[in-house]
Amino acid sequence: MEKDKAFNVCQYCGKQTYLPFRCPYCGGLFCEEHRLPEAHNCPSLREKRYVPHYSAIHVEYSEKQKNGKGFEYIVYAVLLIAIIEFVFWAVKALV
Repeated sequence: MEKDKAFNVCQYCGKQTYLPFRCPYCGGLFCEEHRLPEAHNCPSLREKRYVPHYSAIHVEYSEKQKNGKGFEYIVYAVLLIAIIEFVFWAVKALV
């Protein structure tokens, strides 16, 4: 009987409840008012929602762009333009 009473008490406010809600993040039992993780300041909520990979994804994407085919084509185009300009300059100098 004592065990049943412990399961019917909100872990946040101590209010007795007949239908406790279990938090999917911390596993605690709460009344209807504090059933949402935000309502009982759930410590596990922030840990589960935190995604620490933003900068790693950005760096990988930047490196991929830098080393990708698009970057190579730009370099080739710039070199080709420089060679063409040099040839026109050399021909003009000879004439």
